[in-house]
Amino acid sequence: LAETSFFLFAIGDAMSIRTVVILLLCILSAVFLAVNWSGIVAPVPVNLLFTQVQAPLGLILFVVLGLLIVACLLWSIMQQAAVLVDIRKAYREARTNKRLAEDAEQSRLEASTKTVTQEFADLSQAMKTESEKTVAALYRRGYPPEEIRAGIRRILEEQPQRLQEEMYRDD
Repeated sequence: LAETSFFLFAIGDAMSIRTVVILLLCILSAVFLAVNWSGIVAPVPVNLLFTQVQAPLGLILFVVLGLLIVACLLWSIMQQAAVLVDIRKAYREARTNKRLAEDAEQSRLEASTKTVTQEFADLSQAMKTESEKTVAALYRRGYPPEEIRAGIRRILEEQPQRLQEEMYRDD
């Protein structure tokens, strides 16, 4: 009993329940055919609408059923192939759209980076120009260069702290 349950458990891991049921039905059909083979191949009068012949009717029906099953399997395989083709096409389109979106995002990011870099360069240039004007004005008014440099250093040291206070201040 333990070996049988282990065997069924192992089958369950490898195959789905549907596959096991189909396999069991095929085995039962094969046993039925083997047991009744003499009746299946026994010749009987078969009416073909325009004539009558002696032939094994069971074998004829068995062959026709086999051909129908093969036709259904071929149709199923063709349907699955069509679905696979559609899935691959959709996957290709999705991958292409993803690449386009990534490229658009990358170009948007590059444009933003370029704009910000240019704005910082313009701001830096404007600050340099204003600083030079301020230093020149202070120098003309008689302030010694050492005091001007000390004032600029103090402003530069205090500026990050002021900026941080402005950013985190509660409105």
